[in-house]
Amino acid sequence: MKKHLLDLSDDALIEGYRAGDTQCFDVLLERYSSCILYWIRQKTNNEDEVADLYQEISLRISQKLKNVYEGRGYFPAWAHCVVGNYLYSTYRKKRPDTVELSPNLLNHNKLAAEESVSSHSEECFRILEAVVKEQSEPMQRLIRMRYWEDCTYQEISNRTGINMSTVIKRLRTVCAKMKRLMKGRGIDLSS
Repeated sequence: MKKHLLDLSDDALIEGYRAGDTQCFDVLLERYSSCILYWIRQKTNNEDEVADLYQEISLRISQKLKNVYEGRGYFPAWAHCVVGNYLYSTYRKKRPDTVELSPNLLNHNKLAAEESVSSHSEECFRILEAVVKEQSEPMQRLIRMRYWEDCTYQEISNRTGINMSTVIKRLRTVCAKMKRLMKGRGIDLSS
């Protein structure tokens, strides 16, 4: 490796890489490899997976440097975004599918309006009601707004002052938790 490359700024290395000098990319990657590995390790402790992700992310950074990056001296922040986006995308694909609780099951008022409410549905509702009451008051409020009042995520966000993505995440998490609790009580909602 050429010694003078080590003294170049990030943007100068990027320009060199765009001009075809792969050693510039190697220097840039080496300069930030500990940061990239740290960001990856925040998401996984499996060292084999860390090594695989590091290789895939290095390739992604290499591709995006040629096409996307606009050199303004913010390479570390840009690289952090690339790493984060890649990891989120990867783990989103690997995440097991979660099935939200049925709004019809959660909305007892709609169930009561139907003429043929089975005893199984009534039993499900009684157990669900108990599980909902076990949740914290803020979570109960989100559940009521989403399923009893049929509010959209944006409406809930506006009414509570909570970021919409946080509302979605909290509801998804509490629904998965309630499904597990209900399954433990003999109600399987996966069908």
